[in-house]
Amino acid sequence: MNPTSPFSLSIYAIVGLSLLGLPVGHAMIAGSILYLYAAGLDMGTAAEQLLNGMYSSFLLLAIPLFVLAAEFMNAGSIMTGCCASATRSSGASAAASPT
Repeated sequence: MNPTSPFSLSIYAIVGLSLLGLPVGHAMIAGSILYLYAAGLDMGTAAEQLLNGMYSSFLLLAIPLFVLAAEFMNAGSIMTGCCASATRSSGASAAASPT
């Protein structure tokens, strides 16, 4: 394997950025962009295929939005009310309540 090939450079970038503490997902994105640039491929086509693939799978689109909704509920006081309502409706005692 040629150490200066676009594939090798992208692997080195992923490993190096991961060792520097960057999250693995971000390191993989940076390595992929480096590969496309080094190989002379069109980055617009790659972005288009990524977006088309993401919008064709509604489940993969729903998961991050569900997590975002949970973060909004945690930031406000909605989650406390939801937990209290669930505790009252399930008949659990106050001692077993997580709050």
